[in-house]
Amino acid sequence: MTEYARRKALVVGESTGIGPAVAKRLVEGGASVLLTARTEEERAHAVGELGSVARAVPRSRS
Repeated sequence: MTEYARRKALVVGESTGIGPAVAKRLVEGGASVLLTARTEEERAHAVGELGSVARAVPRSRS
């Protein structure tokens, strides 16, 4: 069993820099991850890097 098996995580550090690094570690540990990203291109790249257990969504504009 892995460290984060059956866990869900929300990573709001965007899709560049530390955000994808944290998301990758969580995925490697068995978690499903939801990651924010600014553009459709960044969202597609993040999901491509992280695999099917990750989803990337647009960040909200406040």
